[in-house]
Amino acid sequence: MAVASSFTDRLLGVRRRGTTGLLIRSASVHGRGIREPLRIIHMDGEGTVVHQDILTTGRRTPARGVWILELPIGVPGPETGMKLVVLPSSVS
Repeated sequence: MAVASSFTDRLLGVRRRGTTGLLIRSASVHGRGIREPLRIIHMDGEGTVVHQDILTTGRRTPARGVWILELPIGVPGPETGMKLVVLPSSVS
């Protein structure tokens, strides 16, 4: 999994990184240009999962927290209420 550290990373999301997931600090995510749906995990500032969503082509979803984790649809995500930890060395 990677952390989006630039505007381009955030704009292109998980599809550009070729990773199993991308963590984004963002107000929203969009589905422009995606070929397959994405699993969107919304987390608050403490890393607690507050909402989950499926993002489809052409759709936009507002953030319901501070962080958004983009995952390919086939990758299981954490359950609502779970707390995730981002190591400081992962964030640039």
